[in-house]
Amino acid sequence: MKDTGQSKYLLVFTTLILISFTCFNLFLRIGFNDSLFWECFILSGLSLFILYFPFLLIQYINRYDLWFLSQPLWQVFIVFFLCLLGLLGVHTVVSFFIASLGFIALFLSFVKTGKTKCSAFFFLLLILAFFCLWIVSVTWGGFHLRPAFIETLVVTKPYFFDQGYNNADTLYHLSIAQMIKHYGVASTGLDGIPNVYYHYGSHWVMAQLSSFTGIHLVYLYNLGYPLIFITLFFNVFLQFVFRVQDWLLKKTDTGLLFTLLLLCIYIGVPRHLYAGGLLGHSGLTNESFTISLIILFVFLHTAMDFWQSGAKHIYAFIILTIFFVIAAGIVKISTGFVLTALIGYLFLRFGLYRKLKYWFFVLLLLVSFLLTYFLTAETLPFGIRQIGMDEGFQQYLHFYRHTHTFEPVSWFGGFYLWLYATSILVFALPSPTDQTKIKYLWKSKMTLPAETSIVIALVGVVPSLVMAFIGTNSMYFSGIQLFVAGAFVLAFVPLMTDKLQTWLTAVKAPLSLSIQFVLVIGLLLLMYVEVRWHFNKMIKVNVQMRREILNIPVDPQWRVKYDHSTFEIFGRPVQQAYDTIKFGRFISSLMELEKEVNSSKLLFLNHQTLPADFFRNVRCIETPFIAPAFSGHAMLDGLSYRCEIGMYGYGYYQRNFTGVPNPSQSQICDMAMNKGFAQVMIFDGTKNDFLLLECNPALKK
Repeated sequence: MKDTGQSKYLLVFTTLILISFTCFNLFLRIGFNDSLFWECFILSGLSLFILYFPFLLIQYINRYDLWFLSQPLWQVFIVFFLCLLGLLGVHTVVSFFIASLGFIALFLSFVKTGKTKCSAFFFLLLILAFFCLWIVSVTWGGFHLRPAFIETLVVTKPYFFDQGYNNADTLYHLSIAQMIKHYGVASTGLDGIPNVYYHYGSHWVMAQLSSFTGIHLVYLYNLGYPLIFITLFFNVFLQFVFRVQDWLLKKTDTGLLFTLLLLCIYIGVPRHLYAGGLLGHSGLTNESFTISLIILFVFLHTAMDFWQSGAKHIYAFIILTIFFVIAAGIVKISTGFVLTALIGYLFLRFGLYRKLKYWFFVLLLLVSFLLTYFLTAETLPFGIRQIGMDEGFQQYLHFYRHTHTFEPVSWFGGFYLWLYATSILVFALPSPTDQTKIKYLWKSKMTLPAETSIVIALVGVVPSLVMAFIGTNSMYFSGIQLFVAGAFVLAFVPLMTDKLQTWLTAVKAPLSLSIQFVLVIGLLLLMYVEVRWHFNKMIKVNVQMRREILNIPVDPQWRVKYDHSTFEIFGRPVQQAYDTIKFGRFISSLMELEKEVNSSKLLFLNHQTLPADFFRNVRCIETPFIAPAFSGHAMLDGLSYRCEIGMYGYGYYQRNFTGVPNPSQSQICDMAMNKGFAQVMIFDGTKNDFLLLECNPALKK
């Protein structure tokens, strides 16, 4: 980005996101001994290094004008580089050094961008700060991520689930990431480590970052994901918007209209079921979806750079394209599918089919995606892979018939609002280069935003029509268009501003100012309602958790009241009360046990020695995942909890849920050696400790 205004806007906004997450983490952990300050420092520093080191680097090398020297591409390269350091077992001291460089990069970036010339920038800053509050609250006020995740899990009661809170998703993802980190296999670790067919790319990234930083995965998901990847997402999203502005319009605008539209896209104005992209939920709450969108926007940004540079180094771009398709598919199958289809459309759009070498590229691209899909997909067009998996047993069009009542107004109206806006803007606003867009549709680059949005929307609908999907699994394919189309709407703000200024000058000044004032205030009030709702959920679950720990009566229907009684809870010695909970001490023991993981060990828990609240407070669907998620050990017999469910990878274990009630050491060794393991960690409930059982040293790796 050469424009100083864009750079300053991006720098301030992404820094505000980091500050907001850090401050609220410290606030929501008041009263606990571990405020996670060290984790915040390392993760924030790494995030700053990823965001701003490429910005500084490109300031000195941009004179070469090469498409592969773009800032978003280097940001992805750095993430991949940090993951490789974790994979290679680089000492965690290096992460402290790189994190420190991140804060230096932030300071130098502020110096480099200089002072802003925008007189209304302070007002924009307040709106962006308000938006950051929404980002924090929708991430931690959702149904599965929060700074006090462990403490909330320990004291969870049924009314938490009645209000939409769910620990199973996070425990499931933690288990897969732990198995990748310690065993090198994408598995849930419930009964050995059989491979599961799942898009595990985001789990691999989290596992390697955990190895590199030495930070436990539970903190990587609940704290590292917001600090690193949500911040990176908004960074690459806005860089893509600015790149489109520069490519199509040769002019920029990051003023009030731009900021308000940015908030409307993500907060969901107008508000409806599909506003967030995922059946009432924001796409930001899903780690794999957000990371896959990062890959998508970086690829689109890189493709523009490549095309504008005159298609130089085309074979390098082809290799990079295949890498992005594979990466997107491994992280999120839906995004990989949509990206592959979009590339196929662009192959036709630019007439590349006229040359034989590009046909070879398309064939290679298709094979790469199909192979990725086959290795990661739970549901195949011709069948399923899991026994008991609900998805795949449903009838076709199940998503529209049963999962949620098909609503024509919501679906064809609000959900595709930004797609319609993109198409209208392309043909309604004056273009600096093209006058007759419809006539020269396949020759004008001005129509590419509408074309891209329409292709992504249509392609996203196809899987939900031809495959037996349930729930939001279908919405992931369609939800992508919301973010892409929204980005293009933001890119057209400079032309929209010109139109509005022309219209407003024709209106008398008092009326013009009144219209602007009413629109801005009305929008801010709508956003206030939305922010308050998510913010209250975030605070409520934290306060309820504290009440449970302190044995203060809890009303499940309690509404958030910010009075003395609410804030007084944050001043209570909650850690002392928490330390008396046996389940909490058990979780701490599991986390300490992670230091002793190796690929020859399994973990066995005798149910009769576990804390009573282990089964009382945790649902059966979550119970088996607690040990692999926190300890990093695969389970010897985790399925004996007898949870008859058809989700979360249970179907990959081809056995009945009937374990040995109270096995002897010889029986434990027999079960372990049948799975190819030589050592078993056994929990001793009387000492809240783990004992190592050596079965057959000859089997040790």
